[in-house]
Amino acid sequence: MVEGERKGHNSKNFKFLCLIEFRFLMYGVLCCRNFCSRDTGLGVNLRVTMCVDKGSRPHMEDRLVFSTLPTRDGKDISVAYFGVFDGHGGSEAAEYAKTHLMEHITCQEKFWSFEDEDVLSAISDGFIAAHDGMRNEMDQWSTGNNFLHNISTAGTTASIAFIMRGKIFTGHVGDSRIVLGRTDKKLAEQFGPNVWKADALSKDHTPSCPLEKERIEK
Repeated sequence: MVEGERKGHNSKNFKFLCLIEFRFLMYGVLCCRNFCSRDTGLGVNLRVTMCVDKGSRPHMEDRLVFSTLPTRDGKDISVAYFGVFDGHGGSEAAEYAKTHLMEHITCQEKFWSFEDEDVLSAISDGFIAAHDGMRNEMDQWSTGNNFLHNISTAGTTASIAFIMRGKIFTGHVGDSRIVLGRTDKKLAEQFGPNVWKADALSKDHTPSCPLEKERIEK
């Protein structure tokens, strides 16, 4: 859980942000205004919808989270956080990511920088810290049916997004996906105002990806 894409995106014409896993969907709708610093709030009217479905599995191993951080005066939202975690081999890793990943990221000093690259670096460092935190706790996790090696097989994807300072910052490992929907003048003229353009903000992070295959082989 140490590799993945980290991006910053301007939220102009931002209509919705969608974090997707096959069994669940998190859907946030934002109506944009002018954005200012974290002292003056997020600058959007925020609505969030979440839906989960464990499918045919006997137990739900996936987790999702939405959280916010207040402005310094406590009167508004400065940061909105979305996360989708597709657990496998047990729910413990996804539960840990849901509970701790945001804190691992926001406790990084660089996260509060006004430089985009610093924020992205903090997200990367937070992912690594979460990975180390899981490793320190996994001895307490259920081993399930892995009686031979007596070790937990729990793991998780992680697709997250922070909305702050008028931008979207994403972090991503695994094959859950992040999609941005936005208005598009040409599409609106052709199909009407309710048709939005979908932009992928992540690539599936799997061994079938040439870059990931190369990293693994090294």
